[in-house]
Amino acid sequence: MQGTAELLLVLRRNGDAPEELRELFAALCQELQNSAAEPDDFWRAVALPDARLYLAIAEKRLDAAQEAALAAAYEAAWRAAGSDLKLGSVIEQYAFLEAMLGEGDVRAALGRIRASLEAARERGIGSAPPGRAWQAAP
Repeated sequence: MQGTAELLLVLRRNGDAPEELRELFAALCQELQNSAAEPDDFWRAVALPDARLYLAIAEKRLDAAQEAALAAAYEAAWRAAGSDLKLGSVIEQYAFLEAMLGEGDVRAALGRIRASLEAARERGIGSAPPGRAWQAAP
């Protein structure tokens, strides 16, 4: 996404995100929140938390409630329609964003979300095969 690249370039230069980018991510959040997602589409399910993540990065604030909501949204998408590979992609995205952001509170929050998702994957909490109820691994 071009907006994401522009945002990261600005932040790497220790700048503030332009208002247009914050507006872009806010509008994307609103659009995704108002549209229905297919229950078995992992990528569509993570589109809204991704947009919320980029809005928080643009605003340079990610509080504990937002942090918990993001982690829960990714885990829910994983349980409903994901795989270890798909969740791994999300985890890698977080590692990349951490590297791009350098130091700061938002970077620390990204690290905690990434660690939470990695721990869930290690525990084996994932999606069930189609037609079967989800269960945690023994």
